[in-house]
Amino acid sequence: MNHRLMRNTLLTIALATTLVSCSFSQRRNEGCSTNGQAKFAPESGKKLFIIGQDLGAVGGLASPHNNGYVDNFDGVPAGVTTYVSLNDLQALDQRVNYGSGDLHAAAYLEDGTFDNSCIVIGLYLVNQLKLILNGTLDDNIVQLANWIKEAARPVFLRVGYEFDLPQNNYQPEEYKAAWKYIVAVFDDQEVQNCDFVFQSTGNNDSNPEDYYPGDQYVDWVAYSYFNFVSDHGLEMIAFGNQKNKPVMIAESAPRVDLKSIDGQEVWNNWYRPFFNQIQNNDAIKAVAYINVNWDVQPMWQGQGWGDSRVQANSYVKQQWENELYNTDRFVMASDTLFTYLGYPRTVTEKCGGPVLSVDESNAAKVKLFVFQNSIRVRLTGHLALEQLAIYSLSGRLVETFQGESRNISELYFPFPHKGLFLVRATLNSGELITGKLVFN
Repeated sequence: MNHRLMRNTLLTIALATTLVSCSFSQRRNEGCSTNGQAKFAPESGKKLFIIGQDLGAVGGLASPHNNGYVDNFDGVPAGVTTYVSLNDLQALDQRVNYGSGDLHAAAYLEDGTFDNSCIVIGLYLVNQLKLILNGTLDDNIVQLANWIKEAARPVFLRVGYEFDLPQNNYQPEEYKAAWKYIVAVFDDQEVQNCDFVFQSTGNNDSNPEDYYPGDQYVDWVAYSYFNFVSDHGLEMIAFGNQKNKPVMIAESAPRVDLKSIDGQEVWNNWYRPFFNQIQNNDAIKAVAYINVNWDVQPMWQGQGWGDSRVQANSYVKQQWENELYNTDRFVMASDTLFTYLGYPRTVTEKCGGPVLSVDESNAAKVKLFVFQNSIRVRLTGHLALEQLAIYSLSGRLVETFQGESRNISELYFPFPHKGLFLVRATLNSGELITGKLVFN
């Protein structure tokens, strides 16, 4: 896509002209995006467990980052959080520290400990919205898009996180236009492994609709959870249900010093309501906890954040392990996690409908996509389809089709259903194709 043309279109959208907004939405659909369907949400009742928010807090790496969460608990989380500012992107490929711990996103890609973990990126956009819309940051957006694509794993991008935090000073129309601009560039770069996350402070004191870019541009809604109030985030849970989007608790920690507080007291007053909210809301599909000693980081010193490292309090640690590891509610990293989430994900042909392939390198060999209320299977390389099975996200078998033992380049199967489904296709070569398909 010509970025100058795209920029002019987005600037027109910022002026809220209905005709141009409709045109842009249509162009996104024609570009064969997933159109606001979350690609990497776990099944009903399951929650991705994510840890953050800096190298030392996460741990599992070489010294000095070897005494964090991963070093004190069994198993590796399903995801890790990090942060990057769009105006320089330094924290992607080099270690930087803005006063809140070391950041270096590529460190998780380079260390085998995290080979099976998703990446969750907080994209800092404060004072950058106008630069996005006038094209100044075009090269940076393209660079970020390709970094995510080359990460070769599910990535969750929290665009301009905490849109309603007063200090961020995001103006709603500018914010929405900048969000759409970023998504358009990602579409243009054919990024297939990124879910876009719309994150509030969770304080229930704003109208998320004011900042919402639109269903086709948002995959998840999210909120932060820090305060000692039982109704924290309920506004965004309701908003996610209204929009039929999965919900992420994208940042969470109690503002206390776990080294010195009574563990049972803080468990009853913060952790118990926190886990109750997670358990009682199936819409919550991912939970990110910040396991850090805030008081030793210059950015947070003197602000009362304390030390939220779970391992710093023996009572909290024991209860935490019971919640996280003695139930089957939370999903951790494993060698099947990405497949479980549908990665390599549903990719698309230009205006050809959703496509699923064994992996991106084999996309030209085996493809499945929707065509006129049916599934079309395209095979090359002397392959044959033995069976095609389609499941609901809860695991219920919806349809099963027998393939052909002889080599046929294209097969059609009727499928008059709508929604998001899991697909398993067995080939005569022994290959098993798994992933997700969207039927609109």
